[in-house]
Amino acid sequence: YGSYIERADKMVISNNRYDSNGLGLYCYESREINISDNSCMMNRKEGIFLFSNFILNCFKNRCDGNGGNGITYYESLSNDNPDDVRLYENYCSYNNGSGIGVYGVTSFINKGNVLYITGNNCSSNNEDGIRISISAILLFENNYLSNNTYGLNMADSIVRSDINNNNI
Repeated sequence: YGSYIERADKMVISNNRYDSNGLGLYCYESREINISDNSCMMNRKEGIFLFSNFILNCFKNRCDGNGGNGITYYESLSNDNPDDVRLYENYCSYNNGSGIGVYGVTSFINKGNVLYITGNNCSSNNEDGIRISISAILLFENNYLSNNTYGLNMADSIVRSDINNNNI
């Protein structure tokens, strides 16, 4: 790992380079986390992996050429009180997986939380530009997704979606 963060509170992770690690940045069950302006390139797995975090903002990161997804957010059953998740203005290209992948279970929607995916540029990834496989209320807008296997891949059940002003 470039950085491994577990059960932290009120963190800002900004302006770091995570290059050529097993996994760039891993953040597990942390609260009030802002991840911005990081460069995650050529890691063997994900550039950024976020697992069951509360009050999460992940924005303006660059994740290129990673062996997995550029950015992965995974919500688990253990998270009894998830909050809104915001993934915005990230640039994810040339990753072996998807540019951004969002996965998880129904605890997210049971609390009425919103998944915001806005203003991202995900192009030339081996799989999807953005893959969403979570039960969620989704606001998906102003994303640019090009030259991927699928631009937007929404699997499983999205409860309610607002998909606006994207270039797919």
